[in-house]
Amino acid sequence: MTTMSTPRFDELPPALQAVQTRPLFVMRLDVKPIEIVGQTGAGLRRVGIVPSGTFAGERLSGVVLDGGSDWQSVHGDGSTFRVVRSTAFSKCSEPRVSPQPYLTPRRYAAAAP
Repeated sequence: MTTMSTPRFDELPPALQAVQTRPLFVMRLDVKPIEIVGQTGAGLRRVGIVPSGTFAGERLSGVVLDGGSDWQSVHGDGSTFRVVRSTAFSKCSEPRVSPQPYLTPRRYAAAAP
C-alpha cells in the first residue's frame, strides 16, 4: 500500500506559500432541542431542527431559511459525527437562494473522562 506524505511548507510552490485566507462569514444557527431518533448501525442517531439563522461577513451575508437540520451520530467510543444541512438566502447585489443545501461532515472526539 502506498501512502502519501504531507509536504513541508517550504516544499510548496511559491504561489501556495503566499496564500492568505480570511473567513468568508460567521454563521449563527437557531437549533431546536435535540430529538433522539434511536440506535442505528452507525451509532445513536439524533437530530436538531434548524428553523432559522444568519450569516454575516465583509463580502457575504444573509439568512438561513427554515427546513435545515443537524444530524448527529454518536459512536460507541463517544465520538460524534455531524452533518448539517441548511439552505441559505444571500443578501448581496443579486439576492438568491442557494439551490442546494451544504453538507458539513465533522467528527468530534469523545470527551476525556
